[in-house]
Amino acid sequence: MFKVRFKWTDYDGVQHEEDVYFHINKAELQEMQFTTKGGLVQKISHIMGISPEELTNKVKNGAETTVAADVLPSEDNVEEVYRLFKSFVVQSYGRKKDGYFFKDDQIRKEFECSALFPEIMSKLASDAEFAKSFFTGIFEQPQVLNPAV
Repeated sequence: MFKVRFKWTDYDGVQHEEDVYFHINKAELQEMQFTTKGGLVQKISHIMGISPEELTNKVKNGAETTVAADVLPSEDNVEEVYRLFKSFVVQSYGRKKDGYFFKDDQIRKEFECSALFPEIMSKLASDAEFAKSFFTGIFEQPQVLNPAV
């Protein structure tokens, strides 16, 4: 789980400072793999310009920070990288309460409509260290998906 303290101003001009949580569990990661056209592993490896096997080996060998750093936009793939980042941000966002982590379509929609969402997307795009921490922190442990599935 990735927790970050964010200061932001809502659309009414009210300033907020709060802990924001992001997490993707094994079942959600598998769902992303199965519902992404061609598979999530295929998509990420395509963006990185490596084979799905190379990507899987990087993650197996504990190089998930390198993977996060390597998924950077270039002139050729900026739209694809943005969509990938956005899907991870939206799918991983939730609210933590009493030992549970709540995520549903309503919570995600409220988050996307908030002034906090563009702040987080901007931070991901402009701060490589934050992006590395985010992408390595949203999983409970490094997850390896079978690209052949």
